[in-house]
Amino acid sequence: MKIHWMPIIYLTAHSEPQVFQRAKDTSPAAYLLKPFRHNELAFQVELAYLNQYNNRHPTNLLGSEKLYLPINKGHEKVAKQDVLYLLAEGAYVKVYMVGEEKPHLLAMNLGYLAQYFSTANFHRLSRSLLINLDHVSRLERSQLFMHKQPVPISIPEGNRVDLIKKLAVVRTR
Repeated sequence: MKIHWMPIIYLTAHSEPQVFQRAKDTSPAAYLLKPFRHNELAFQVELAYLNQYNNRHPTNLLGSEKLYLPINKGHEKVAKQDVLYLLAEGAYVKVYMVGEEKPHLLAMNLGYLAQYFSTANFHRLSRSLLINLDHVSRLERSQLFMHKQPVPISIPEGNRVDLIKKLAVVRTR
């Protein structure tokens, strides 16, 4: 008997958090909600296959300081230190970079991309947000500001304590 591992992609109309959590516990390659777009489904199947191949043929590049991200119909070299934050939006991830007005939109999930940002300066602020702590310029009670970004990022109340532990915050008495 031969075992062949294959990625699992959920395609469902169930968007309830508890259903998603149960699916997430099985480590799926993707979780797509109906109605779906045909090109989105094709992208997710291709990524699931690629991710399975990469996970079965690991490289030592996860710790690399530079990545080649799928940008503009090719792969563009990106220094991890120039990444401000990664924001999940459905089956996509927006990559905000230092000195760039618009984010790069990548057709993949944040869970997969986050493995390439596993160093201490990157912090998972929420299920949909991974920030580079080196670029936090201002911290307020319920929000933070990233380097030269005009729009603040909301801090989930339950994650505030963990964030403060990662930053050298001087408190008043």
